Amino acid sequence: MIKSFSILCLLLLVSSASYGLEGEKKIIGNRDSNYISIPKYPWNFRLHGVYKPLSLILRTSSDSLPSPNYNPRSKMGIGIGTYYRSIGVWTGIRIDALRKKEQRVQLDLQLNQYGNRFTNDVFFQYYKGLYLENPEGFSRFSPLINSTNFRSDMSVFHYGVSSNYYLNWKKFSMRAAFVQSEFQKKSAGSLIFGGGFSNFNFSADSSIIPNSELFVAQSIRSGNFFTLASNIGYSHIFVWKKHFFANMSILAGPGISSWNYLIDDASGEKGIRPSLRMGGRFSFGYNSERYFGGLSSVIDQYTLYFNDNNMRYTYGNIRLFIGYRPDFSNGKSRRQ
Repeated sequence: MIKSFSILCLLLLVSSASYGLEGEKKIIGNRDSNYISIPKYPWNFRLHGVYKPLSLILRTSSDSLPSPNYNPRSKMGIGIGTYYRSIGVWTGIRIDALRKKEQRVQLDLQLNQYGNRFTNDVFFQYYKGLYLENPEGFSRFSPLINSTNFRSDMSVFHYGVSSNYYLNWKKFSMRAAFVQSEFQKKSAGSLIFGGGFSNFNFSADSSIIPNSELFVAQSIRSGNFFTLASNIGYSHIFVWKKHFFANMSILAGPGISSWNYLIDDASGEKGIRPSLRMGGRFSFGYNSERYFGGLSSVIDQYTLYFNDNNMRYTYGNIRLFIGYRPDFSNGKSRRQ
């Protein structure tokens, strides 16, 4: 599985490179130069601060039962990046402000590629060790066994791919909003059509519903969902005073999920049910020939139904960035 995912990532990076070159060569011929242009200086360097939110909420059919909300309390990260036109990489380190003794594993790879017509997302996540964020609802009748509300036995594994097509790509640039390799000269919007697939798995040694025996609830301890989803949406980028921009995108669409889950007595159930995918993209900042900076956010959410329960899984990334475009041709021009 991991080998196949690595090959998929490689193909996406090759695709990203081809999109970047196409944008550089054909921007005048195929796109409206009244709305989109490219920077004079092709290289840009940036500093990032990144936060990757994640939450897992289980809702049951019981009105009296609280919905357990789990969160890995993901770490902040800082890093550096470089782009040539729309082709780039960045790397960073995590800032660990949590206790070292707790057994946690956090692997979270999210690749967001922005082409002329398409955006593509690849994600691979593995988290082991989650925190219960709402323990008060489950400790009304009996204290929780784990007073720290930390579940070292609980893990989440999630991977998938999604792609979106922007109908008004000749006048609208997601690159300008998220990687600053283009300029959006006038405000514009676009309808979005897309879809993708994902596989989501959660597991624990015992029920993920705390004190489930007191609430007479099913002791759900693991589940696996394979989902195919489509979506439709709209994105708009606002431009004012030439260099300031703000973008907002909203996506939503139906899907279908094949699911199975286990309860504490080792019995299990499986089936096929409709699902719902929702997402949002947001960015704002300043983008000029030499300097740029801002904040961007990519958030996705799957609602997965099984029997009378549903699982809401939310993930994404939030980035704060500043950058600079050097003029590498400056020295050459002086020598000539």
